[in-house]
Amino acid sequence: MSEPLEFRQMTPEEVREDQRDAERAYAQWLESICPCEEPDEDYLLGIEGGRIELRHQACGKRPHWYDDWEEDSFGEGIPVRVQITAICDCNPYVTVGHECSPEVYITPRSS
Repeated sequence: MSEPLEFRQMTPEEVREDQRDAERAYAQWLESICPCEEPDEDYLLGIEGGRIELRHQACGKRPHWYDDWEEDSFGEGIPVRVQITAICDCNPYVTVGHECSPEVYITPRSS
């Protein structure tokens, strides 16, 4: 059996601390937003931990309109086509010092 919920009134100090925490969180959020008055359309798309993020290339911060819509836009998987091509100008019979690098092309596709 679960314990019953207990409610109590917050003290004035707890209320002030809660307000300070909210103000600190809001200040941190504001610092993460693009400060550019008229940002251009150049953004960097990154994928980290399975999430996609956009950063304004000029300042490196999130776009100011980047808010709740990010969950709606990027919550589902984005259909893409991945093509990997090995770039190798080496002798295939040489293994020491043999360096080939892949080129990865990621392009959106219709769902």
